[in-house]
Amino acid sequence: MNIMRLLQLIVVLLLCVGYTQAQDMTVDDLKAKQAEKQAAADALLGEVADLQGQIDKFPGWRTSLVGTLGGNFAGFNNWISAGDANATTNSLVLDVFGTARYNDDKQFLYNDLIAGLGRLSTDADGDGGNEAVNTTAPNKLNISSLYGYKIVKNLALSANASYNTALIGNSTIGDSITTDKVFNNPGDLDLGIGVTWTPTPDFFLMVHPLNYHWKFGKNPDFASAAGAKIKAGYTRELIKGVSWLSNLEGFYAYGDAGINEVTMNPRPSASWYEWTNTFAFSVWKGIGVGLTYGIRRADSEIQKTQTRYNVGLSYTL
Repeated sequence: MNIMRLLQLIVVLLLCVGYTQAQDMTVDDLKAKQAEKQAAADALLGEVADLQGQIDKFPGWRTSLVGTLGGNFAGFNNWISAGDANATTNSLVLDVFGTARYNDDKQFLYNDLIAGLGRLSTDADGDGGNEAVNTTAPNKLNISSLYGYKIVKNLALSANASYNTALIGNSTIGDSITTDKVFNNPGDLDLGIGVTWTPTPDFFLMVHPLNYHWKFGKNPDFASAAGAKIKAGYTRELIKGVSWLSNLEGFYAYGDAGINEVTMNPRPSASWYEWTNTFAFSVWKGIGVGLTYGIRRADSEIQKTQTRYNVGLSYTL
């Protein structure tokens, strides 16, 4: 019995000593331990990132997909302080930016897809009557494929094919909406050859001085032309949880676009450019907040700069 009491006394003393040592640790001591553990964790994450970078340099396919879904829904019923006491408005816009890219020591193949589709609806009297206005926006499809054969490590002879059009709805000529569908009206098809610079796996710059641009559609100002095509693409996770996908392309026409047979006036230039950027902020398992912004200028379509943006729920794969 005396032995049992002695053991119990020893255990109690040990617990007291441990408790006293824990009490002796200050907040600064705890923060120092935390910093030590965090430094070790950061070192391991750095090693993982370095290994992933080495893996990415091996031949094979790399794919990425970012989607942004933005929406807004609002309605009023006998709400006096609203401009229209009975009105509804809603919008739903989806932007998708996807890439599938192959790379090895001798060649590469970059495939890109940019698509945007949405619906904007406003009903000024709230009953779905004749005053309701429905618009399809942003209404876009751009697909492209770039093949390159490397002549040196980061420079390749290349060939490109790309197609750009709207998808759903009616077209416009000037300020008037026509009954003609917008698919391939206007539509852009580019075929060209030149060189492409690939300094990193995340970025490429294509310069094709030999390119032909076909412009499809019923607008008499539309004209096809030979010229130079430039395209740059960037796809990267800037920091953990923040991804940036960017696509810049443009066409510079050699010579003028000729005469509009209807108005007998000179046609606007067939040159154009477009830049689309998507930023995705991942919060949980690829789901987060996304922002897509696009800018376009094509004088044969409208002699003004076109812009669009979409903020909403995003998914990154």
